[in-house]
Amino acid sequence: MKLRIIMLFTSLITNNSYAITDQERAALQRLNDELTLSLSIIDQAQHYQLSEDRRAVDYSLLKRDLNKIISGVNDAVNAKRRNPRLLPDINGDYLQ
Repeated sequence: MKLRIIMLFTSLITNNSYAITDQERAALQRLNDELTLSLSIIDQAQHYQLSEDRRAVDYSLLKRDLNKIISGVNDAVNAKRRNPRLLPDINGDYLQ
């Protein structure tokens, strides 16, 4: 699944056109579906987390960053044109 997401992001980045195509919109919608599914997988992992772990994963931060990414993908899917814009920073370090 990670490889599919990375390949999709790579193909989107290499596209030089600012107009979103039907194929790109469909790919972004698939990406959105995969990322949304990832939220439920994160919830499952959080449920199985041991409270006595020395370095626990910060699931709330992980979900917050993933929701930012999902929001950006949704913006691209729903936009008529994509223009470069500033995106909020994501943390990337989820170990406490």
